[in-house]
Amino acid sequence: MTKIWPILLIGLTFNTFAEDAKEETSTVNFLEATFEEFNYVKPEKRGLPSGKLIATDLALSRADLTVNVKNKNKVFDAGIVLNKDSIAFSTDVMDFDFKLAPDSSFYDVNLLNFQNLNTNIYPLNFQSSGDGLEVKFPEMRLKLKNFFMYCSKNDPSFDMATADGIEQGCMHEFSLTAKNTRELSNILLDIYREEKTFTLSTDVKSFDLQEANQITAVGKNFKITYDNFVVKTSDLYAVCGKSEDVTTFDYRKILKDCENTMSLRTDRVIISDTRNDTRFLLKPKFLKIDNERIEMQNGAIQFVDDRKAVTMYGFNMNCAKADEATAYDIHELIGECVKDGRLEIDNTVVKRTRSMIHQYRKVLSGKFDPLAEIDENDSEVTDLEIDFNDNKVELKLKQYKKLPIVGKIGRVKIKIFGTTTHFPEEGILKLKVDDVDVKFEKTNVEWLFQDAVQYVSKTLADVIVNSIVAFDGDRTFTFKL
Repeated sequence: MTKIWPILLIGLTFNTFAEDAKEETSTVNFLEATFEEFNYVKPEKRGLPSGKLIATDLALSRADLTVNVKNKNKVFDAGIVLNKDSIAFSTDVMDFDFKLAPDSSFYDVNLLNFQNLNTNIYPLNFQSSGDGLEVKFPEMRLKLKNFFMYCSKNDPSFDMATADGIEQGCMHEFSLTAKNTRELSNILLDIYREEKTFTLSTDVKSFDLQEANQITAVGKNFKITYDNFVVKTSDLYAVCGKSEDVTTFDYRKILKDCENTMSLRTDRVIISDTRNDTRFLLKPKFLKIDNERIEMQNGAIQFVDDRKAVTMYGFNMNCAKADEATAYDIHELIGECVKDGRLEIDNTVVKRTRSMIHQYRKVLSGKFDPLAEIDENDSEVTDLEIDFNDNKVELKLKQYKKLPIVGKIGRVKIKIFGTTTHFPEEGILKLKVDDVDVKFEKTNVEWLFQDAVQYVSKTLADVIVNSIVAFDGDRTFTFKL
């Protein structure tokens, strides 16, 4: 992707700027413009009307030439036509025709709109603010509301008053805040993947790119929707990396680099599984993706449906995450984790309840704390460790309070060996228990069940079976996600 900024800021296509990109910087170079409206829809074929542009004021300076234009009586309202190798603007008094490079990303734009945009372009920085902006590509849509942008190359010898200069400067230092400081800016991002859409929306306190290599975002009312999952959190702090070699708005590369170097902090996360009517609460200490690994530490994770609440305290996860795997696709993450992953859980508490799920809508506001409904000391399973290696699974736990035994056992160690089979197209993961090993600290213990594999499978089912986990009555569990 190249030259996206000339798309978003059409004033930069003035040839007096673009053709002189390599000239020596002049301190009098600037463009100040106010656009009331810009609406563009990609035509079915070149040469057809494609939209309209309404500019109210324009001030342009280049060396010794200064031009001031006011669009009185709308004489400069323009129709837009996308031609074979140019974009044309036609007014009642004049026409403008701007050449497009063969690799211009404008040819990929399906839709471009903005309202009440004020743009100031100077040799050392770029500033733009507006009420709304929307741009749509075949694979992505981005919408901004109430925004103020600032970009700089932080290099006095670099001229940003050019089409290429704007793009390179904004890929070095970029800042997004609210135009109206009494409100927050808002971002809506859609990413289209085959028949599914990933949607992210958040109110932005700040969004910054520094030194061309680090992105920091602080937001509120964060929400992600993908497939049958809705993820929400009230406050979010995120940091990720960007390759310094990316000097144009290559959104595919930028998003993937950020995804693979992500670090998140938030107080609580609520996940809703709309297909299975299940809720999840995460109390994360941190979540980090780096070096082809995904690591998450949580004070607690809770799964709730209309029958029970399963609460796991001290839940830690460390799994492989190949660079090409998509972090927000749960089945791509499952596929990575069952090949190389580890889960650790300190305590697991199961509570039979039908009402808790209906209170989850109050969790983010702080009006309901589902963990306050749970006694952490009433654990059924302690010190659980799960290791995955090429779809083989080993579960180790030190205590399960419902073992069918007679005698004083001291401590007990239970190992469960199994095999996973993943069906991502069907949204299913199967776990078959292959073998069980039970060892007691003391030997004067009578085991009251002949088939340890079947018994342990059934008792494990008593803990984890819910709306998304089924048990076949023998030794196979099916996770439906």
